[in-house]
Amino acid sequence: MELARDSSVRWLRSEGILVEPSAPYTHAQNGGAERSGGVVMEKARAMRIGSKLPHNLWKEPVSCAAYLHNRTPTAALKWKTPYEVVYTHLAEKDGISGPRIPQLAHLKAYGCRCYALKLNPNHKPSKLQKLDPRAYIGYLVGYNSTNIYRVWVPELGKVIATRDVVFNETEFFSRKDTLQRSEEMIRNLEDLVAKVQLPEELAVNEAILEEDDSEVEIGDEDEPNAFSNEQQSEDEVIQDEIVVGYRTDLEDMGWDNFPQPSKLTEGIPYADYVGLTVRLPVQKVEEEVEEDLPCEDDLRILQEEERFYSFRDYKVASSWMGAFAAGRKFSFHRKDLAEPPKNVRELENHPMKQQFRAAQEAHLKEHDSFRSWEEVTTKSAKGHQVLHCKWVFTYKFDKHGRLQKCKARLVICKNQQEAGDLPTKATTLAGMALRSILAIAAKFDLELTQLDAVNAFVHSDLDKEVFIKMPPGFSKEGKVLRLRKALYGLRRSPLLWQKTLTDAFRDLGFREVPQEPCVMMKGDILVFFFVDDIVLGYRKKRKKEVMETITNLKKRFKINELGELKWFLGIHVMRRRNERSIWLSQKSYIEKVTAQYQIDTSGRIPRTPMDQHELLPFEGKATNKQRELYQKKVGSILFAAISTRPDIAFAASRLSRFNHNPSDAHHEAADRVIRYLYHTRGLAIRYGGDGDAQAMVCMSDASFADNSVDRKSSQGFVISLFGGAVAWRANKQDTVTTSTTEAELLALSQTAKEGLFLSRLLKALTLELDHPLTVDCDNKQTLRLLTEDALKLVTKLKHVEVYNHWLRQECLRGNVQVRWQETNSMVADGLTKSLTGDAHERFVKLLRMEEITEWLESIKKEDELREKIVARRLEREVTQEFLTGSDLDRLQKDLIH
Repeated sequence: MELARDSSVRWLRSEGILVEPSAPYTHAQNGGAERSGGVVMEKARAMRIGSKLPHNLWKEPVSCAAYLHNRTPTAALKWKTPYEVVYTHLAEKDGISGPRIPQLAHLKAYGCRCYALKLNPNHKPSKLQKLDPRAYIGYLVGYNSTNIYRVWVPELGKVIATRDVVFNETEFFSRKDTLQRSEEMIRNLEDLVAKVQLPEELAVNEAILEEDDSEVEIGDEDEPNAFSNEQQSEDEVIQDEIVVGYRTDLEDMGWDNFPQPSKLTEGIPYADYVGLTVRLPVQKVEEEVEEDLPCEDDLRILQEEERFYSFRDYKVASSWMGAFAAGRKFSFHRKDLAEPPKNVRELENHPMKQQFRAAQEAHLKEHDSFRSWEEVTTKSAKGHQVLHCKWVFTYKFDKHGRLQKCKARLVICKNQQEAGDLPTKATTLAGMALRSILAIAAKFDLELTQLDAVNAFVHSDLDKEVFIKMPPGFSKEGKVLRLRKALYGLRRSPLLWQKTLTDAFRDLGFREVPQEPCVMMKGDILVFFFVDDIVLGYRKKRKKEVMETITNLKKRFKINELGELKWFLGIHVMRRRNERSIWLSQKSYIEKVTAQYQIDTSGRIPRTPMDQHELLPFEGKATNKQRELYQKKVGSILFAAISTRPDIAFAASRLSRFNHNPSDAHHEAADRVIRYLYHTRGLAIRYGGDGDAQAMVCMSDASFADNSVDRKSSQGFVISLFGGAVAWRANKQDTVTTSTTEAELLALSQTAKEGLFLSRLLKALTLELDHPLTVDCDNKQTLRLLTEDALKLVTKLKHVEVYNHWLRQECLRGNVQVRWQETNSMVADGLTKSLTGDAHERFVKLLRMEEITEWLESIKKEDELREKIVARRLEREVTQEFLTGSDLDRLQKDLIH
């Protein structure tokens, strides 16, 4: 046995059983128990996935799997069930003969919908409301006996044991069901809330907490917009901003002690008021900030359980407090929401229809304020193409995955737009430039202030006449829209917005950096932007000038000040000013991707992103559905690989070679990478904080002829700035080389070119390096060819010879300095091959990627505590308008506590 507690050991010995403990973490010595546990977990996993039940109910399918396993015949027992063997033996001891075969008639489809009778403590149907439902809508999750079922009731947020239940084995749990019931509950409370006169101060306070932003992501969320120093493609996704949300959960505030009011409030019927009990949502687990952080698995379970509430009864002190408490909405989690509607037709039957309708109206109202278009007759558009438009619906979540609001945006359909003579492509911020600027900010302790341009594109005037049809759902007979402003979806909109924003900064004295059009400078103040996300970097002494710049920008655009930079394109930017360090993390993005592709993370944890067996092309033919899914997975992996996760760059490069014809093995390899990302989602790149590190170092490596199909070599490089990687690449060389030296020369040339480009960028940012560009290589023969005159490369490959001469030239001029580095210390080695577990861990350390999960969770707990404090202050301010005397004193004490 593995865990031998004293009480267990004493009992076993008293029964004459010999205890033989196994060595810690040595599963092979306890094979029987381990195997049986694996069988149960395998069944439980399939049951949970098939029933689509939430993860936080994990113990129910595990218990039910064991229950069913004991009633399943096995070969080891001569095709008898464990139940029959055990109970037959016990019956024979009691003198009862005959087999005890288990009953199976009570078994139903696991997870099916069922209707459990509502009972009061006297075991009679409730008679409080004669027209109320007589049953809970629930889902079968297990069995207590042959006539007692375990039913999960989302309305109650718990599992109940009941005998009186009716099953519908053709329907199962759906997120839409939870949403519809919650919406129905909220609608039933609207009458109660409407009867109460709310003070004007409440509306003001709530407005402060609302995010005034109606922007919506355009495009497929499955393929995020990757960093690129190339021009923005026509189909590129426009990334939306990330906004930290507001959420409150009421806790026990001592309302049970309040006396019932002696005088009824006018307008509230007596039957609805006397003994009014409101069911308030509270978290199942409440923790103080000082408590120890839970382990990773516990924390994950708690986060998932947050969205399903248990309920606690409170006696309400006044009619208004009852309405206030009853009107509190659930805080939906990302996992509970139905997919947003894809068009207006789907919106009609969507559970969040009202919210999306309100978002549509708000969006159109905002366009009216911008004067984005004018209504004209269809005759006015004669001779012009009238483009179609559509609604794009999406949700907006806070950084913890909780719903903030529903969003709607009107976009123009791209597939109908004719190609014109005017340019349409806009440049975007390169990932290397972003990371380099953040490394500089960490080293020199620069301030980073983030701005957001609301509805960015509509700030740009159109330079040609464009007509579109009326928005779907808002049509008018004989009317079309003549556009005045650039709208999302119009091919020229990104370029027009970039020109508009660039011109605005030019007018304020900023000038573009030659190597990076999306970076501009004014003295020692720099600004970089990615579409509508704008960040200003400066020293503290320049704060006044920066504030003037922001004020002038607000005169031209609708700008939101987001404060210190914390999120940029889904990347979490974390900082410790006293250590002069910045960390970049994509934990939230990785969790989203894992949930999106329903990756099972409960199995064996991979130590590396990819095993050491080479992936080979598929000889069969993949279906369109398989190919599309695989390409989405690889796209999601690539975004992480080129943003903050160089440790998966080699795996992403290998996977992308099979996009056109993936096999099941390729899908499994992609899933393994996502599982690895999930279990290492706390890793973050660190910049700064290492005063002894050389400012900029390049590392290059190649793996000669490692691709068995075409015998081309793999190559990779890493460029670090102030201790952290700012640029990296893992790719296959374009040509076949005939020796290791030739392969290393090609890789070294690629690295040197990227390093020289970064050197010019740093110089444009007024950062002069005190040393020449340094490139590390682990092949001594290659270094000798570049530094010794006596050695010459003999090759028939002209391009290899050209690279050799170019590198020798740069070395002789002093622009590039090459040096040898042993393979074990060569960072780029992990970009050319799949490593063993130990070697990969060493590779991650050399990349200076650090585990910051505890820090991230502590930040989350601080944010939640801050939200609770804000909520309680709001409740206290509102309550003061309705309570007086001892009741108010008692409530204030509870709130302060």
